[in-house]
Amino acid sequence: MYFNIYGCNEYQNGGGIRYCDIETENCVNVDPMYHCTKPSKSYVIAPLYFISFIVITSFVMVSLFVGAITTAMAESMDKVKADMDERDRLRRLERGKRRAIEIWISP
Repeated sequence: MYFNIYGCNEYQNGGGIRYCDIETENCVNVDPMYHCTKPSKSYVIAPLYFISFIVITSFVMVSLFVGAITTAMAESMDKVKADMDERDRLRRLERGKRRAIEIWISP
């Protein structure tokens, strides 16, 4: 963020960039100003960019959290519904057994 606020010509903590060629294994220190063609300060754009980035990222994370909770609740409700259906089926089976016994016993 400091790089964008103060401009690349005044950034003190940047350090040097090191470029290493894999084939020849030669490493060269590249000037930190290499990609900086027009150093300019941006006191408005940089904070807006980073604040919007943090806000959007926060919304994404909250959305993922809510999605995980919703999925877990849906699975839990499906399990509860299956248990209730099984209980109703067993209750109807017992009722049918009792009726069958009553019919068989009664003359």
